[in-house]
Amino acid sequence: MVAISGIFTGLGVRVAGMGLGNAIVNRKVVKEEHVSSVFFVCLLAAAVIYALLYIASPAIARYFSFDDLDQVVRVAGLIVVLSSLGIVPQAVAMRRLMLKEAALIRMASSLIVTLVTLSMAFAGFGYWSLIISVMVAEAFIVLSFWRLVRFVPVRAVNMLVVVPYFRYGSKVAGGGIVEYANKHWPIAIIGAFLGQTATGYFQMATVLARMPSDKIGQIFASIAFPAFSRIRGDATRTRSVFIRINTVLYLITLPMFLGLAVVADDLIPLLIGEKWAPIAPILQIMCVANVLLIGSSLASRVLDSLSYPQYPLRFQLILFFLLPVSMLAGLRWGLVGVTIAWATVIPFAYVYLMERLTHSIESSLGELVGPMRTVIASSTIMIVAVVFSNFVTHSLGMPRLLEVGALIGTGIAAYLLSVFLLDSQIFKELLSLAKR
Repeated sequence: MVAISGIFTGLGVRVAGMGLGNAIVNRKVVKEEHVSSVFFVCLLAAAVIYALLYIASPAIARYFSFDDLDQVVRVAGLIVVLSSLGIVPQAVAMRRLMLKEAALIRMASSLIVTLVTLSMAFAGFGYWSLIISVMVAEAFIVLSFWRLVRFVPVRAVNMLVVVPYFRYGSKVAGGGIVEYANKHWPIAIIGAFLGQTATGYFQMATVLARMPSDKIGQIFASIAFPAFSRIRGDATRTRSVFIRINTVLYLITLPMFLGLAVVADDLIPLLIGEKWAPIAPILQIMCVANVLLIGSSLASRVLDSLSYPQYPLRFQLILFFLLPVSMLAGLRWGLVGVTIAWATVIPFAYVYLMERLTHSIESSLGELVGPMRTVIASSTIMIVAVVFSNFVTHSLGMPRLLEVGALIGTGIAAYLLSVFLLDSQIFKELLSLAKR
């Protein structure tokens, strides 16, 4: 029930924001009365969406055949209103490039979710512990950002000044809403045609495959938007900064994705149990596809910051129309077939997005890939080293824990040594990132 309610509240949060927070960050000049007007528009939109969720909750409960789902939706839906209170203060913080403070607030909120969830679960609140913990953490985020930027909305509100913000923000919000739908396409199709077991396998593989992108990728994307918004108009600087950030992003994440794919067969039974062993090929396919998706996430944020939000929106629309067709065609080969079909669509949309990006920053695909030669070569060497190590450890009959530890250690050592030998400057940069 919590997962189902999360689908509706997550969509509500995206619709209520309307991309207006992004518009505040992106605009060169923002007046105080404009910020206040955006605040009240977001709050009004959130209230309307919550009212719709409240009214629709009985129908949602009947459709999914859960007796208490209507109450869950009505309580969880308050997150839509609560999060709307933080849209403008967070945008102001990003506009001021208060990135370190924002990161600390979000880290603290993650800790609050964990503590409240565990405390309430131990006290016997069941699934309510998940809902309340998120609400408490969201309230903490809102209050923290209000205090950080000392935000006080003014009384004089002119809704007409929001129109220019909405023209830009609606495209950003549209891309986010379609992206949200794209993330749920596979679950809907697999659940309808392959059953609960296959759905569970796919969801677990998705969680594991997204770990590098959910953590590291989001950090890069959140930094990129306000940073590139400030240098918009300077094509030379924009191109140089993007190439550097993109290279660093893959310097960290490419070996993580490929390494996870290589050790999946041995890691999954050790990490989450033998019953999840069938997800190994699913995870491997997803890891390869996510190499492109994490790059597309950064590229989308950069294009948004350069005032080209229509391109990320079109990227998501390409996926929206191609994904279901491709996955339905892959059903005859089961879950693996659906996952392969899902993965094969991504390169087509990725090529479109990168072509638009290179045109926007006056660059070329070769100029983007060139600085990544060391990363690609080192990752390839790492894969060879891990595969050879896997052969040796299997031959020696090592316990699984020691075997997985040996594979991970070999991969890390091979990658770092390769980077050091091929480009010592990039190696030093990687060490400086680790120290931070």
